Amino acid sequence: MTRIGEVSRKTGETDIHVKVNLDGKGIADANTGVKFLDHMLNSLATHSLIVPMDCSLAFAAVDLSKRPYVKVDLKLRGKKIEDMPCEDIIHFIKSLATALRANVHVWVQYGSNDHHKVEAAFKALALSLRQAVSIDPRRSGIPSSKGVI
Repeated sequence: MTRIGEVSRKTGETDIHVKVNLDGKGIADANTGVKFLDHMLNSLATHSLIVPMDCSLAFAAVDLSKRPYVKVDLKLRGKKIEDMPCEDIIHFIKSLATALRANVHVWVQYGSNDHHKVEAAFKALALSLRQAVSIDPRRSGIPSSKGVI
């Protein structure tokens, strides 16, 4: 069973097409027009087993509960990382949580380089998303005490 989701959205401001294969091989083809975001999306797809990034350590937790909530604390000091405003990085994570209808918490424990802090956060998010979508062979049915998600 391959689990694939695909969404397109075109407005006066954006033209977005996203395809996600939950059972894929960690390969991404990101082309947003923002180099730093492309780098982070590739990190999100690729890294699901390595969370530290040089001088930085980050954590993430994801619950695919259909109850969107997001808490992000990246401890960023600058206004931009490469070609991306820092506020847009936080906005991206919040938009992702809302679109997924997921409960997402991402925080940086420590770090001295903003680029590395964000990369560590995206790696932690990748690991948490991987865990959230993994099928546990010990369970059958919906993994919820309510019986629905």
